[in-house]
This record gives sequence, C-alpha cells and structure tokens, in this order.
Amino acid sequence: MTRPRQQHRFLKGALVEVPVDPQADSPLDPIYFQFNPETLERVKTGQWTSAQSQRQKAEDTTRDREFRRLRGKKVKAGFVPQPEKINLTLRLDAVEKVLRAPAGSDSEIPEGILPELAALESLMKKARTEVSVGGSRSSPTLSRTREIPLVLFIWGDYRVIPVTILSMTITEQKFDYLLNPIRAEIRVSLQVLEEEDAKLNDDAYQSYQFTENQKNRMKTEFLRRQQEANSWRPLPSGYPVQL
Repeated sequence: MTRPRQQHRFLKGALVEVPVDPQADSPLDPIYFQFNPETLERVKTGQWTSAQSQRQKAEDTTRDREFRRLRGKKVKAGFVPQPEKINLTLRLDAVEKVLRAPAGSDSEIPEGILPELAALESLMKKARTEVSVGGSRSSPTLSRTREIPLVLFIWGDYRVIPVTILSMTITEQKFDYLLNPIRAEIRVSLQVLEEEDAKLNDDAYQSYQFTENQKNRMKTEFLRRQQEANSWRPLPSGYPVQL
C-alpha cells in the first residue's frame, strides 16, 4: 500500500501595518510577498565601553581637582547592544501574477505592479497620532508622536516581529507600453523595536513577547538536547569553570 504524500504548507512572508490608534478594532491587512526573499540579513551590533577608555575620558575632560576627586573611584564599563536591523529584497513581477491568476479571471493588468508598490510605499507614510504609556513615581510616562506607521514583519510560524521601516529602495526594471512598471526589486531595511518601544502599542508588544517566548523555548530545548547528546563525552580536567 502506497502511503499518501505528506502535504506541507508553503508560507509567504508578510508586512502588516498596525493601526496607530490602540482603540481601533479593525482587522489587520497583511501585504504578502509575491516571492519570498532568498536571503534575510539580520544585523546585530553593539558598543563596548571599556573602563580604560572611560578613565581616559575623565582625565581629558575634567580639571585637575576633579580628576583627583575621581581617582580611585569605580569607573563604569559595559556593553550596550544596538537594536537589531533586518535587510531583505522583495521582487514583484506582473507576468507571474497573470500566470497564477485563477482560471476564467481577467488576465489584463492595466496598472502593472503599481497597486503592490502603492501598498508597500504606504507603510512609510507619516501618522501624527500621539501614543502614551502611563508611568509612575519611579518611572516617567512614555510618549511618542508616531512619524511612520508601526509594522509587523511576519516570517514563518515563530517570528512576528514589530519593526520600523528605515528605508525602501524601489528599482523599477521593466515597463509596459503605457510605462507602467511590470517588474521591480525593493530593498527594505527594517529596525526591530526594543521592548520599551514595543510597549507603546498592544499589538506590537504582544508580537514582541510571542517572538521572545519562542526564542527562549527553542534555546532551552536546544541546550537540553545538546547536553543529552554530549553527556558521554569526557571533558578535559583543569578548567577554571564547571561545565
């Protein structure tokens, strides 16, 4: 007996604009990618401030009396991570859209890929609504005027990431006889929102927590499996720490 072939879902990535008004109860409209990007570049950077550099800065910027007062005091040093950036390239093709159109539907596309471009460009339009998160005596009230809409970057079952679109470079490559673009590449640069920024919007914060929880779950599972797989391997003696 032949076993039926397992059917796999083919997921499409998407960008979803989140309403600026937290009270708005309207469904979200995802913009699905026509083609999933072949690569996804995730940039994580940070800045390390050494104790020596801080001490030298104090020497260079303070007067002699102040420097003598600071001598012997603890100098703070540490690593400050920067928000993660995601770079990707989207492709649009009107010919492929016609080929995949349902049978019997109108195959004419008089506007080319202009509707898709208009939807993507709208993700960077300004919005002037102010969003605030209540504070307390120990923490100030957070308030921010929204300059561009908040966007969720959906990539698979485990990543729903609140982002801000930093840049969008549209390269229109081919045109029809009415000069409507029929093929284009869009290079998009996204900045991932940190926890404090995500808290300014309920949808963003829920997405942030969901993705972080998935990361922590997978990390814990990976470490557990790794420990089980390597439990029989002898470790060299003399390590300064317990592995």
